Amino acid sequence: MELTDKERIAYLANIIAVARADGRISPMEKSVITRIQKRIKAKKSELNKAESRAESSEFEITPVGRFSVKIQNLEDMIHISVVDGSLDTSEKSVVIEFAKAVGVTQEQFKTIVAEVKNYLASETNTVPCPKCETPIPRSAKFCPNCGSSILEADKEAAIAVSYEIPKSGLALEFAESTASSFPEAVRIAKAAPICTTAVKGKKTWYLAAWPTIEILEAMKLANNLKGLRNRCVFRRIPSTHSDLNRPLIPI
Repeated sequence: MELTDKERIAYLANIIAVARADGRISPMEKSVITRIQKRIKAKKSELNKAESRAESSEFEITPVGRFSVKIQNLEDMIHISVVDGSLDTSEKSVVIEFAKAVGVTQEQFKTIVAEVKNYLASETNTVPCPKCETPIPRSAKFCPNCGSSILEADKEAAIAVSYEIPKSGLALEFAESTASSFPEAVRIAKAAPICTTAVKGKKTWYLAAWPTIEILEAMKLANNLKGLRNRCVFRRIPSTHSDLNRPLIPI
């Protein structure tokens, strides 16, 4: 399959967008992305650009190349969405959006999904166990080395790539840093009523949130974040005024 540099980036971005749709990327999904990258002969730099593009809130699925390339891209998107055994609802909506853009009918879509599943079931290649990394048959349900359920281990090893901002209260987010105040910021964040992490732009980001009545606790974290470059606050105050939500306020 011959693609230009831009087409390879767009091709991979479409696939990565599907993997990110449920907010997490699992080891199995990363393995699929790597295999596709090698198959279409994309450089590591092109994969990095595709990841950055798919991570953007403004990203839109874009069919590229000839019709045969678009269908192959669709098959790869379905592949990564069913690699864990099922077609996730959030991932399915992204895949269907692409299928419609390509001009694939509902019946054709069902046929392609069935063909991809049959292909995966017949594959003899090995994949690393998500828990102990021992090479195992792709069709294996359990790892013969550590005994782990492959699907459960894959879910547990999945990396969060996004998180939801609470609809009320005060939330602060910040990225990992070498600043001296970072360890204390993490300690305070982990003590918050809500604390979660996600990998964005190769960095681990932390989100900590408190209800409005505990704003003083939130301010302790805000004070520790002054030495960090990547930080912001999301203010969600229930109100009848037009400034109900004030997202992304620098601190």
